Amino acid sequence: MKIIGFTILGLLSFAAVLAGLLAFTGNLNWESIERVMRREASAPPPEEPREDQVAPLAAEMKTLRGELREREAQLDEREARLDTVQRDLEALREEVDGLLAQLTDTLDALDEDRQERLADVAASIGGMRPANAAQAL
Repeated sequence: MKIIGFTILGLLSFAAVLAGLLAFTGNLNWESIERVMRREASAPPPEEPREDQVAPLAAEMKTLRGELREREAQLDEREARLDTVQRDLEALREEVDGLLAQLTDTLDALDEDRQERLADVAASIGGMRPANAAQAL
């Protein structure tokens, strides 16, 4: 008899705790109690999408796909132009580097010629008498 009493007491206390928690969270209302008693399905069956809902979405999707393809074509074209410009700039840079090297060589040769002429003039003036050197300058 004690076992039956403890079992009933445990079940009643479980129900009371459950009801208290539902009331505390705001989920204890007459509609939820009726739903539990009738054992209705908790989720209504999903509605089938109607044709009038799908058609505009499909049309918009086709439009967006077309715009996306167009944008991809534009980006591919732009990428090709950028590659061409990059190759042209690389070729131009190589040409400028070649011209710079050629200019540097020419300037070095001119400096060497000038130094040789100055050395020749200095040797010529150095070999002269002071009076003749002063007249030459």
